[in-house]
Order: sequence, then C-alpha cells, then structure tokens
Amino acid sequence: MQVSAQENILNIQTRALSSVSQGDDIEEDVDKKAAWLMKAFLFGTAVYAGCYFVPLMGDSMIQQSVALLRVKDPLFKRMGASRLSRIATNDVAVKALHHAGAQSVINSIADSTADDDILKYKSKLLRRLHEVFERVI
Repeated sequence: MQVSAQENILNIQTRALSSVSQGDDIEEDVDKKAAWLMKAFLFGTAVYAGCYFVPLMGDSMIQQSVALLRVKDPLFKRMGASRLSRIATNDVAVKALHHAGAQSVINSIADSTADDDILKYKSKLLRRLHEVFERVI
C-alpha cells in the first residue's frame, strides 16, 4: 500500500502540474489575442487619423511649395520646384497646383536661372500641366 500511495501522490502532482501548464497556455492565448486586438485597434486609429489629416496637409504643402518658388534664393526655389514635381503625379494634384496659382509662378522662373535642377523641374512641371489640361479640353 505504501507504494500505491506514493504513486497516487506522484500522479496527483503530475496532474496538478499539467493542469497548471494548460492554464498558462490559456493565459498566453488570451494575452496574444488581447495584443492582436490592441494592435488592430491602434492600426485602425492610425488609418482613420491618416485619412482625416493627410488631405488637410496637402493643400498647405502645395501653397507652401508655390510660396517657395516666389522666393529669390535658388535653394528655396529648387526645394519648392522639387516638391511640386513630386506632388504632380496624378490629375487631381495637377488641378490643385493650377488652382494654387503654380503655373503663373512656374512661368515666371527665368530660363537663365543658374541652377539647372530648377530648369529641369520647371520643364517637367509645365509639361505635366500641359498634358493634364490638354486632356480636359
């Protein structure tokens, strides 16, 4: 009987340990699900905020880039022209550039500008504006 009593004690301890490890597995699963739920919530919040705030920043960026073209410093002109050339990727953006008065500012840049990059951006922007408005008309 002593042997069987010791075996029962060992079996009880083994079962107790296995049930504890199953409980840990359940807790880990719950923690993982909670972490994924939190990640999904934060991702959804970031997408919502991005969809709400990014369009608001677009108009001001276009206006600031056009304002940079009006400055006399070649560095700022180059920065404004490069920004506008990156913005002018689709028809909606080109129309926004036109409404912001970018075409008149781009045309006012002298062809004798010392910086070749500005002239390259100018020709690219004018070509893009011409393509979009040719299709519209």
